Amino acid sequence: MSPGNDLDKHPSLYISNLVATGLSVLGSVWMTIAYFRAPTPRTTALKLILRIALSDLLYSVANVISALPKSEDVNTYCQVEGFLREFSPFMSIFLATSTAVLCYKESHGRLNMNRSSKFFSQTRFLLKSFGISAIASLTLAVA
Repeated sequence: MSPGNDLDKHPSLYISNLVATGLSVLGSVWMTIAYFRAPTPRTTALKLILRIALSDLLYSVANVISALPKSEDVNTYCQVEGFLREFSPFMSIFLATSTAVLCYKESHGRLNMNRSSKFFSQTRFLLKSFGISAIASLTLAVA
């Protein structure tokens, strides 16, 4: 929360934050459960979506932290909340973009069996996109 905004003093903000955060947590948990209930040869797109759900869950945790009653150790809450608010949205957007790129590469490769599309590896793309998003998110959150 920004300085001077207390959810305790505004019950309508507190309730709307609680409802939105609760729905976000339920959605992220539901997507995670759906991933693990999917048949075992899970696609790369499903793995990317799982990572998006987990990063959205981290953002929901930041919303829960902002709604907690403040104690003497406000600085720790603020640092954890700030880190999560910087880390998770960037990672979600980056992984959503990676999912779009993956879908494009796969559909483009099937339509045009040209030389460049034959060498596209989904597994390498997944590892690279997750690694780059984690490093970039950490860099932006720490800086």
